[in-house]
Amino acid sequence: MTLTKTKILFILLLTMSLLTVQSCSMDDDDESAPMDSNKLGDMNVLSSKFIVLPGNNDPMTGLDSLNSDTLKIFPHDIVFHKMLMQCMVSSLSMVHNIASSIDETVLGKGTATWMDYYSSYLGVYSSLNDSRSKQWDLEQDVLFDGRTWAYHLTILDLPEGVTPENKEEHAVEIFYDADFSRGVMFFSPTDFDAVGFPKKIFGPDIKGMVTFSKDDSNIINELYLTNIGINNNVKYIRNVYLHTALNNNCVSIKAMIDFPTLWFDVKENNGFTVSAVGACDLSTGGAVVYSGIVRNSNNEKSVASLVVENPSYEVLGYYYPLWQNMIEESENNSSTVETDDNNNDGNDVETISDPKSAGNNVEVEVKTEYGKPGYYLSGEYVPASTITDKSPYLRALNRSLSLMDGDFPISPYKNSVNQVEWSSVEKSR
Repeated sequence: MTLTKTKILFILLLTMSLLTVQSCSMDDDDESAPMDSNKLGDMNVLSSKFIVLPGNNDPMTGLDSLNSDTLKIFPHDIVFHKMLMQCMVSSLSMVHNIASSIDETVLGKGTATWMDYYSSYLGVYSSLNDSRSKQWDLEQDVLFDGRTWAYHLTILDLPEGVTPENKEEHAVEIFYDADFSRGVMFFSPTDFDAVGFPKKIFGPDIKGMVTFSKDDSNIINELYLTNIGINNNVKYIRNVYLHTALNNNCVSIKAMIDFPTLWFDVKENNGFTVSAVGACDLSTGGAVVYSGIVRNSNNEKSVASLVVENPSYEVLGYYYPLWQNMIEESENNSSTVETDDNNNDGNDVETISDPKSAGNNVEVEVKTEYGKPGYYLSGEYVPASTITDKSPYLRALNRSLSLMDGDFPISPYKNSVNQVEWSSVEKSR
């Protein structure tokens, strides 16, 4: 039987009253009393299921839709490679930060000492992140996506507190097995943490879904982020797909980033996708990434088609003169656009024919760095021309090359129109 609004409100008010009484009694307790280490069984059980890559772990560094400037990303090779890695690092960091915050709350750092991952409970607590009231609802044995999950956790944001007029918003929803070996997490970062993920930066409609599985030797994550900054004034990155698999301390990477408003000649010709495969050796911090660029209307899924046959250096070589025209026109109309056409960052250049000129042998100058994989050390881009010792990258390079004959689970078009939605599971309380 579905719980009515009135009953929910009554439970919330009762829970808040109980919490108030509990917090008063806790003041008399010994603050140095040890926390029950058996509460979780495995400390940080949720966050330990998510992979993080070395680098700047601030989600706003790579996903801030207001501070990005595509004129400074394309076709400048160093900034392009930095953007690509930072977007991946930021996306994974967003997931890990949310999971870590839930772990911290369950571990007793907040006032809700009744919370754990294995006991059915409906109650309200104060968020450690944005200090807003959140509703915690944990159920057992819930059917979702064709299987019965041992646990289903729903966290609602209560922006107005516990009031009769309260308008709750979904913040997090997690389905997981009894041993946390497999699960699915849906999340709205701005509703989970309005301070850490402000809507003015990420927009009000951003949502994510990540699946996780873990055994003795592997951790696999598959992440979808949609509607990044969709209602903000500046829209660059919209959707992100990211598949990571950790095995033997090396992470395999498949990534797809949608740029719906990116254009090089006229605004009507907008919409591109950056696809990438790569790997990161966590023991050395060395990472290698191969990237390609196609229109985001492309329905292909093979790495060969999206990356090998459309490498970034060839595509950007074709669009380079169009991009220069755009820069010149922007400079004529406004003095606010900054660009440095004379800086080639010490990279070699070559002349290639326009692959789309249909026989008009148009030749442009393009930096060959695009034709090589991007090399990174501890998340920082390292131009190939400066590398004298490739030993930190060898294992990542071999793992990257093994992905060249594979497929992405999603096409650029599917990624561009993808929308993450909350589950349709009906509450049984």
